[in-house]
This record gives sequence, structure tokens and C-alpha cells, in this order.
Amino acid sequence: NFGNEKLNSFASVSHKSSEGYRPNTDYDILNAFSQTQWNTDNVGKFDVQLAYQQKNYGANSFYSFSYPNQFDHTQTFFGALNWDYSYKRLTLNAQVYSRFHYDRFELFRDSISIKPAWYTSHNYHLTNVSGVKATAFLYHPVVNTTFGADIRNEHIYSNALGKLMAAPVENIFDNSHNFTKEYNRLLSTVFLDLSKKTGSFDYSLGASVTYNKRYGMLWAGGFEVNYQAAKTTRIFISGNSATRLPTFTDLFIQNSIQKADTNLLPENAKTIETGFRFAHSKLKVNGSIFYRMGKNNIDWVKLPGSSKWESKNLADINTLGVDLSAF
Repeated sequence: NFGNEKLNSFASVSHKSSEGYRPNTDYDILNAFSQTQWNTDNVGKFDVQLAYQQKNYGANSFYSFSYPNQFDHTQTFFGALNWDYSYKRLTLNAQVYSRFHYDRFELFRDSISIKPAWYTSHNYHLTNVSGVKATAFLYHPVVNTTFGADIRNEHIYSNALGKLMAAPVENIFDNSHNFTKEYNRLLSTVFLDLSKKTGSFDYSLGASVTYNKRYGMLWAGGFEVNYQAAKTTRIFISGNSATRLPTFTDLFIQNSIQKADTNLLPENAKTIETGFRFAHSKLKVNGSIFYRMGKNNIDWVKLPGSSKWESKNLADINTLGVDLSAF
């Protein structure tokens, strides 16, 4: 870590490995990270982050007890540029980022396994998530406002996930196993949050809308009200809605035990919660009761007469629960 208040850089490298405590639990992990911050006099603060990780590990029974000699090799590359600028009551933030992740998954580890005839290839995936995000925060005595937009692109090359390509694409990490499938989805989001404090009450309200060509408009939102009932006690009530898109695995995986559904819909959930937070001297107690209404939940099920697990929007699940903690 070196530099001054104007320009500062930090870098780190770490490596760890183990032969494992039982067969096929060995691992070898390398991490590298750097961050540089530049504080300017007139145009704000810039922050650049770069990272790399490589992992090789024996995944003994990690995904399935039926296959103890599973092995995973991954490489991850990450880069991000952040910008922050403040002027009086206004704060602006912008970010550009990209993450590449390469994964070679071996159901039968090459170095120690004898592969059955039906196992013809390992799984090779290269995913990229890239995007740009901009946020503006305005402090005002009447109400604080946060407004922003986020555009994110998710892409995968694979020999197991995605739609079949007209021609294979070279696998730069292993040119003997080209990618034959790909899939891409673009998500565009705008969001607005409002917050205000008055007397013993804190209020917050927010909403977002995400557009995707396949799924259309996806709405989400929420609110929360906090009341300072006493010096040591706060009472709150909140309501939120959320959407989860199906993963590439949920949509595309096909093998001897799994059958994905490319027509899956996003799952939705609405949750309402109320509770309290108590803090006095050395004792803190938190308690709440919540009710969650889930619709189009994505799950893997085995239907009667089927030999495979299938991804389905099978159920609407409502959940009532209570949380209580003291420390």
C-alpha cells in the first residue's frame, strides 16, 4: 500500500494449497488484486479495481454423492472503474465493470477416474457480465432522493448451456474443446428511492423497473417505516417485492439426471414484515414476524414416472415466519 492523499495504490497477491484431508479434497488457489484511487481537486474521485483468481479443487461429493471424483478448475478476471463527485447537496456516482469467468467442470477427474462410455466430455463455460451504472443522490430538507440507471449484459459460451451456434467458437483456455452453444440477455434498469426523517419517524420508499426483451417489464418496489418508540427501542414495518430470473442452468442444462425448461418464467415474491430493535447497555434484542408470498417459484422436481429432475415454475409458496435474536 503506497501513495498519498491524492493518489494511492494497494496491491496484494496470495496463494494457498492443500493435499486435502481425504481423497479428492485437494485445492490450489491463487488471488491477485489491485486498487488505485485518485482524488482530484475539481472533478471528483476515481477508483480503479483489477482482480484475478484461479482455483483448482477436488469437489469430492460436492454436487452429488454419486460422483466422488468431481473436479473444478476456474479462472476469474474482474475490472471496474468508479467515479464519485460531490457538490453541495448533490452526489454523483458512476461505475463501469466487467467480469469474465471460465469454468471447466469434470464429473470424472481426469487424473484419477476411469470414465464410463456415456461420459463424452467435461463441461466448459465462459461467462461475461458487463455493465454501466449511474446514480445521483440529492439531500434536501423535505426529502432525500436517489435516482439511477443500470445496464447489464450477461453472456455465456459453453458446450452444455445455451442455444446451439451455427459454428463453434474457439475456447482460448483449451483449444481442443471449442464452445458450441451461447446465450445472451440484456437487462436495463431504472430506480428511484425517497427517504425522509421527521421527529421520531424515518420513512423510505423505492421502486425499480427492469426491461428485458424476453421477459418484458419487471417491476419491484418497497417501503419501510421506522418509529423511535423510546431511546432504546425502534419499531418498524416494511413491505418489499422482488423478482429472480432463471439462471442459465435452470434454462439449459441437459444430462442423464437433469432436464431444464427453456420456457421458465421469472419468480416473484412479496414480503411484509414488522418487528422491533432493542439496544441497551450490553444487551441487544431483535425480533420480527414476516409473511412472504412467492409466485412462480423455480425449483427442481422429479415428476412421477420420470427418471430426471426437471426445472419448473411449479408452485406458489406462502411463508409465515418469526425471527428472534439476542446478543
